[in-house]
Amino acid sequence: MSNNIHSVEQITLKGFFSVLNKRKIAFIITFLVIFAFGLIYTFIVAPEYGLSSKIRISDRNIYYNKELYKYFPEDADNLWIIPEDKKIDYVVGKLDPISLELKAANILDDVIRNIGNDLTKRKLSKSIDTHIDRGLGIVTITAYAKTPELAYNINKHLINAYINNKKLYLEDSYNSFLKIIDLRIEEVEDELDFLSVKAEEYAIDFAIKWHDEMDKLNLGKLELSFIDPILAKDMESKYEEYVVLINTRNIMLNNKELFTDRIEILEKPELYNIQDYSNYLRNILLSAVAALVFGIVIAFLVNYFKSSTK
Repeated sequence: MSNNIHSVEQITLKGFFSVLNKRKIAFIITFLVIFAFGLIYTFIVAPEYGLSSKIRISDRNIYYNKELYKYFPEDADNLWIIPEDKKIDYVVGKLDPISLELKAANILDDVIRNIGNDLTKRKLSKSIDTHIDRGLGIVTITAYAKTPELAYNINKHLINAYINNKKLYLEDSYNSFLKIIDLRIEEVEDELDFLSVKAEEYAIDFAIKWHDEMDKLNLGKLELSFIDPILAKDMESKYEEYVVLINTRNIMLNNKELFTDRIEILEKPELYNIQDYSNYLRNILLSAVAALVFGIVIAFLVNYFKSSTK
């Protein structure tokens, strides 16, 4: 009989509230403890602030030259010299890897070292979000943290670390490319000298034969200069390359910053732009629901064990 009454209490609404009333102390204590933990989490652990900044590959006037890609495609690409006829595709190709590059181990280490916080690389990586606008060529970087100051510091040091890292990379490419150009200029000068000597020898040889033919025909002396068309074409090709090399070298030496400072900050991180992404109402409601559910469960468990011992 006692078991039947206990079963009815479990399945009827009247029995449900009867159990809660009987075990209200267990229910209230459990509810308050769980709800308190929820509030602590909401206001101390859960707050989330975000701060965004924007960068892009600089589109300042830089040296675009199709001929440079003809002679040094790999080196021109490493230096981010953008081919004019493929400008949009090229820029997008350089933008896409930025999301992963920002989370590279050396970048994260640099950020952590500058912040001096107990952040781990894993936590820092998860706090960084990027959005790439391929149409405008802009990368939006958002850093999330528990405090506005930490979000600001993460974003600021992240951008600085990335820009400095890219500048070092481009400076290495710049210096390496200059050495290659200087070496190639010397080689082309030697080749032009050699071709000039060959052309002069050919012209002299042709002139001698021409004069001999004129003497045989008693036509007197008729001056005529002639260069082998194959030699002339080779000289023209080498001279074209030489002009490209000299122009490129002069432009690079006079405008180093255009080749090495390629990341432009469109929007710096500023504390007054901080956004509060914390959802306090949602967390409070979830805490209340969780407290209510746990309170009911504990109340019924207490009722079950006490009924069983009778």
